[in-house]
Amino acid sequence: MARNRDEYTISIKAAMNGLTYVAGLISFLSVVRYVGIIFSLGFVFLFFAAFFLDYRRRYEISRRIFNMILVIFVILNSLRITRDNFTAPIVETLLILMAVKFLEEKKTRDYMQIYVLSTFLLAVSALLTLDLQFLVNLVLLAFLLPLCIVLLTFYSQESSITLMNIELSSVMSRALLIPLVSIPMTALMFVILPRTAFPLLNFLNAGGTTTGFTDHVTLGDISNIQENAAVIFRAETEPVNEDMLYWRGIVLDYFDGTSWRSLNKERELRSNFKLQGKKVYQTIYLEPYGNIYFFALDKPVSLNYRDSQFFDDLTVRSRQGIERRTKYIAVSVLSGVEGRESIDTRKYLQLPPGDFGKIVKLVREVTAGKSEEEAARALLHYLRDGQFAYSLKDLPVTVKPIEDFLFNYKYGNCEYFASTMAVMLRTSGIPSRLVGGYRGGYYNTLGGYYLLSQNSAHVWVEAYIRNKGWVRMDPTPGAIGAFTNRSQNGILLCIKLFFDAINYYWNSMIISYDLNKQIALFTGFKNVLKSLRIDPAVLKGLAGGAFVMLAVLCGAGALIYGLLRRKASERRMVDNFIGKMRKYGYERTMSEGLHELTAKIEDAGLREKSNVFASEFEGLFYRDKHMTKEDLARLKRLLDDI
Repeated sequence: MARNRDEYTISIKAAMNGLTYVAGLISFLSVVRYVGIIFSLGFVFLFFAAFFLDYRRRYEISRRIFNMILVIFVILNSLRITRDNFTAPIVETLLILMAVKFLEEKKTRDYMQIYVLSTFLLAVSALLTLDLQFLVNLVLLAFLLPLCIVLLTFYSQESSITLMNIELSSVMSRALLIPLVSIPMTALMFVILPRTAFPLLNFLNAGGTTTGFTDHVTLGDISNIQENAAVIFRAETEPVNEDMLYWRGIVLDYFDGTSWRSLNKERELRSNFKLQGKKVYQTIYLEPYGNIYFFALDKPVSLNYRDSQFFDDLTVRSRQGIERRTKYIAVSVLSGVEGRESIDTRKYLQLPPGDFGKIVKLVREVTAGKSEEEAARALLHYLRDGQFAYSLKDLPVTVKPIEDFLFNYKYGNCEYFASTMAVMLRTSGIPSRLVGGYRGGYYNTLGGYYLLSQNSAHVWVEAYIRNKGWVRMDPTPGAIGAFTNRSQNGILLCIKLFFDAINYYWNSMIISYDLNKQIALFTGFKNVLKSLRIDPAVLKGLAGGAFVMLAVLCGAGALIYGLLRRKASERRMVDNFIGKMRKYGYERTMSEGLHELTAKIEDAGLREKSNVFASEFEGLFYRDKHMTKEDLARLKRLLDDI
């Protein structure tokens, strides 16, 4: 019978080799961000060199040389392992091991070792972070590796075996049943198995955090953070007026001429203070950034986290550095004023030693004849609405940065504006302090949260006005656009927020899934069942529905059983045919089809009868037709006639 032009043969080794290279590339992409550029480029070079050698079928380096090089490399790389650099050397070692395995002439065990190394690399990436990229890599490898292993079983029996494309598709479709069954079962286990919030393997995250604020601000330092687009936190809350989008983090009171820091930490005791404004609840997902400060809308009044300390200046700190993604709930009162009856004025009027004559003269000119609050407002408008410009480039880092900013450069970032105003307030006798945190943020309507990145870092001023309290004053010009990157808009911004919403839901629903959520889930399900008031008629209907469902399941089971049994009958038919050929002295090899087997028959009569059976069988089987009882009976008669 003529072969259908859509049918062609495929080498098992070629198919398995291609899938193995894809699996290796995916495992490399899952960890590439955790290794150095030299190791990444080295792996890519070796990977494609191996692909070229496979294509040319040239293997010029012996295994002994490979093994010697690997032993030396593993020993040297293990010496780089430290408490702060634990994961990178391990990942780099696994990558080089896998690259060498690709370079070697691969046998069955080499393929298995590549699959094991791919699994280890994915596992290491899971220990470092469970983001959406890990999910994509997990799903891809969950489907690829079973296919590779199934093909490897064929390859281990006979390396030169070839299959028709339809046969190969049939084998691969059956192999895909493994992940199709295992993934839902794994998801079920994820939901029901007990969870723990204790970070057993948190030490593996060492060194993977993003630099953020410290307990001091040096003029010019925040510019580095403001050029960083990495996400710092997401805050799930209702939309807030942009004028109130100040995210409080640190309070700084001592100035040495070039930097600010906080002295004489106040006790973990909140004084009597008055706040008037709208109360806003926030669920915040803070990225690991290596410091101790929590962020919340200004002014926070409570923060729910087991390891937090709430201080008198309305800042909240962790007892240890935030080295992993952290979820907490904050409550804030949206207000620009914090009422206080009294403060330590000496502390907030401190100035470093030096000559402030020029600044004092300017302050007197700007505030002449004005009350305390009017004077503070005048200084605010002088900086924000005058001849000063906002910039992150070529900042005036000098011995006297405040004086040079005011009289010479007249440009700078938020640190310069806030520091200058705080110093000007103090020279006029008005207590002041700096507050550091973040300003603005993108509101993602899909997820209902604000997205804050490092380039939203900001510093502003709080001035103490008698009979009023601490009043927020932000002298940085340009309003919200000066410290939030608004260059992305339109379709690009929509795409960014869409994918970030997916990432947010992944973090909030999967990464943050813990024992408390499990208890709440099961409790809610239990309460729903208790609240259902089912009358007998409804119960009878449910019983009828259950009976129908059971009947459908039984029918589906019977259908699947029938199909499997029919497939078994087809397989037995082929085995019986091959057995008959064996009796006549014709042995079928793994790579031969039925027609290739019958072509070897010398007896014309036997060859004709065998060709008739082979044509009838392949005409039904390879065209994906379900063989009926009549088809099977006809094939059996042809088989008996041979």
